[in-house]
Amino acid sequence: MIAAAIEFRETKNPAVLPLIVTGVIERFVKPEQRHLLRTGKSSLKLSEDLGLDSLTLMEIVLSRGRFYITINSDEMRNCARSERYGSS
Repeated sequence: MIAAAIEFRETKNPAVLPLIVTGVIERFVKPEQRHLLRTGKSSLKLSEDLGLDSLTLMEIVLSRGRFYITINSDEMRNCARSERYGSS
């Protein structure tokens, strides 16, 4: 994930965003649920399936600053719509 964050910072390549987002989310998910992130399930829901509450979701959004990257709204939407997270 760190290598992906560095690559994004240097190249702005949006293809590495799913890896970054997965890594950040994984830090907030209970260890016994982390395998769900790696399944590629297109209908995965952050609240229902991973048990993340709204405060934790806000922490995830704000944590992108820790990697010194800026992700604009369009890039966040594209990442959220990726097959890995589903489009709902």
